[in-house]
Amino acid sequence: MHSENYFGEGGYDLHVLGRLRADYPVSLHGVGLGLASVEDGGDAHSNRLKRLVRAMEPALVSEHLCWSAIGGRHFNDLLPLPYTAEALPLVAGRVERLQDRLGTRVLVENVCTYVELRESEMGEGEFIAELCRRAGCGVLLDVNNLHVNRKNHDADPVATMAAIPREYVAEIHLATTASCPVRARARASARPLQGRSRRSRSSMRPARSLVGSRAASSRI
Repeated sequence: MHSENYFGEGGYDLHVLGRLRADYPVSLHGVGLGLASVEDGGDAHSNRLKRLVRAMEPALVSEHLCWSAIGGRHFNDLLPLPYTAEALPLVAGRVERLQDRLGTRVLVENVCTYVELRESEMGEGEFIAELCRRAGCGVLLDVNNLHVNRKNHDADPVATMAAIPREYVAEIHLATTASCPVRARARASARPLQGRSRRSRSSMRPARSLVGSRAASSRI
């Protein structure tokens, strides 16, 4: 479920989501925080997400690893970041603050990108693995996005997946096409924080398995 679709106070959509949540685990998937943006953008968005998380008690909460704001303007896109040592503490700090605010572990999703940035000092998989180590977050591994990146700029999806330790992957987005069938199996865990420290995140208890699926992107 896209988190932003349920930020309103009340209404039919939120009512339906609540009814679904009574019988099924819910995965909230955000598109608007821009965790790699240099500008924080304030607390309004994360406060709405916090309210939704408290109301729905989702099994999993995720957000895209991208940037989306600069100069006081917000772009309606998931823009690529350079995978550098300079970017790591910025993104890790944003993720840690978000987890503290929500009181739950957050998963970061690899995005599909139009280009690779020359400034990158490491691969996407290495960057994500180090981010998880520093921030105590998890990974929503989007297999379709890996496929799109291979088409866009010949990125190696196998190398990206191999660089991310299996224990960090808590959810997988799957998509299949006639030319590139995908079969995968994932074990997922939702791990509520017991406190605000990295130590508490390391002792989070496992929860239900969840695999998400959606149509493959034709973006090339």
